[in-house]
Amino acid sequence: MKKKYFGSMVLALVAGFSLSNAMELKQFGWVAGFYNQGLHNTETAGSNAQSSYAGLQSRVGVSWNMGSGWSSGAGVVAVLPLFYSSEAYSKSYYTDLGDFSDLYVRYGNEGFKFALGRFMSDEFIGSDWIAGPIQGGAIRYTSGFFDVWGTLMDSKLGLGKQLGRYGSELSWMKTYNPTIKEKVIGGEVLSGGLGFKASGFSFNPYVLYNTNVVSAGGVYNNKGLLQAGFNAGYTYSNDSFKATTTLKFMFQNTEARNVSIGVYGNLPYNDTANAKSKGDNTFLVLIEEELKYQAFKAGAGYYQVDSGAGIWSVNDKMRFYGKYVNGLGSSNYLARGAYSGYVFLGYDTDKFKIDFLYAGGSYNEISLATMYRAYKGKDAALDVGGAYVNSGGSLSKNANSLVLFSKLSF
Repeated sequence: MKKKYFGSMVLALVAGFSLSNAMELKQFGWVAGFYNQGLHNTETAGSNAQSSYAGLQSRVGVSWNMGSGWSSGAGVVAVLPLFYSSEAYSKSYYTDLGDFSDLYVRYGNEGFKFALGRFMSDEFIGSDWIAGPIQGGAIRYTSGFFDVWGTLMDSKLGLGKQLGRYGSELSWMKTYNPTIKEKVIGGEVLSGGLGFKASGFSFNPYVLYNTNVVSAGGVYNNKGLLQAGFNAGYTYSNDSFKATTTLKFMFQNTEARNVSIGVYGNLPYNDTANAKSKGDNTFLVLIEEELKYQAFKAGAGYYQVDSGAGIWSVNDKMRFYGKYVNGLGSSNYLARGAYSGYVFLGYDTDKFKIDFLYAGGSYNEISLATMYRAYKGKDAALDVGGAYVNSGGSLSKNANSLVLFSKLSF
């Protein structure tokens, strides 16, 4: 019902503007391929846990610039599974074969903008926990030192996107409705926040509330979930050097049990022997230092999730690759009691990017990921890349995979 509601509303708005405005059309999207080669399971010899799969993905749409700050758009996404080594992997990564990815109307004027329908949310959201195409509405106002934003998310498109992880948006496909809505989101997600920036300091508090959390088995708990936190930091920079200190904190409260951790696994709440309590509260804290010299970067960090519960999320901005590469509940770095210290190195230019990370704790990871821009034209770009990831620890079985991808964007 909600899907029809959003679609009808957006189409009506688009039709109304179309009658009175000359529209400028522009295409957007990508055509891509993704291959995950599971390697050996380092914990259980001969295990089939690291099955392999490959597929093609395409997202194609058209945006209409209607003038006076107004625009609208429509797009579709589709996948074609090429092969998979087990039926379970096929159903997990390519649950659905296509959907309307974009169907929206939006407005932007100077620092103010809003969008309604199905749209790419990244430029409207000021926190780490919502990204990619969502179904709902969003609003944001930005000035030189002040930022305020808010969103209502009814559902989201499941492309596997994790902020900052190369190729993650190509890793799988699940529709807004019913798959993501019924298996991941559950209720309506309301989120908003503020941003302040001055003299190198930044402070960005936010709040998120899900009206009805989904349990690990896809059953509605009729319980809400509240998250409140902040990202704070200080940045020093000159012509060639940049140093950034980051502190992140989140408090979470919910009465729901077996809370789904994003879209990749579930919270081991039956592990009462190791749980701090059966209380409803938990927290996440992260501190990190990153140094950049020209295109080179290096840094270290530490994070910890309280033993009360895992962190509910559909997206995140952690540096780890284990979540989308290994999937299927493995590599739960946001699970209850997760902690890790990590170091990272990288090189980042418009043409070539490479990231290396080593993490040790209850969550472990060694990852090497790279992306190369093979072609850049006026209206198109071709990126190719890959990653090797070994992850695990005391919270999940060790697993490692090799990923290759290519993406033609236009």
